Amino acid sequence: MHWYMEVLKKYGTFSGRARRREYWVFALINSLIFTAFYVIYYIMLASGSSSWSLLAFIFGIYGLIIIIPSWAVVVRRLHDTGRSGWWIFVGFVPLIGEFTLLFILLSDSQQGNNQYGPNPKYFGMAHGGYPPQYAPPYPAQYPPPQGASCPRCGGQIPPGTGFCQNCGTRLR
Repeated sequence: MHWYMEVLKKYGTFSGRARRREYWVFALINSLIFTAFYVIYYIMLASGSSSWSLLAFIFGIYGLIIIIPSWAVVVRRLHDTGRSGWWIFVGFVPLIGEFTLLFILLSDSQQGNNQYGPNPKYFGMAHGGYPPQYAPPYPAQYPPPQGASCPRCGGQIPPGTGFCQNCGTRLR
């Protein structure tokens, strides 16, 4: 449930990276919620209950609310594999595109940092966050001040890095 809530907290965040676990746990919980809605809807419809239209309305509202975080987590997952978020449109190609997108979403993260940020698998590792080979280089145009702290979690930002090693927030 943590990963589902994490996606919802990043409601419209299309930048950054999302690990496989974040995407697939979100997809699983979302599928279970939709399945529960369908089962309850069809039971109410079959029993002749008059409140099935209210459930259908709630179901539609939930679908509209969840569409933006669903797209955002797919785009972040594509970023994690080193691809542009525009690859999401490959899924609109019948059969071949759907399987291509599924293969990409199932593939492992791109090792180390890429143009979309650090590898999210290494956030919060004990003893300094990142393994030394994956330590994120801090962009020269944004040098962190000495003793900078993360605006999100309050952790210390080490000099020479541009990311909080506890929560992954990028300093701008």
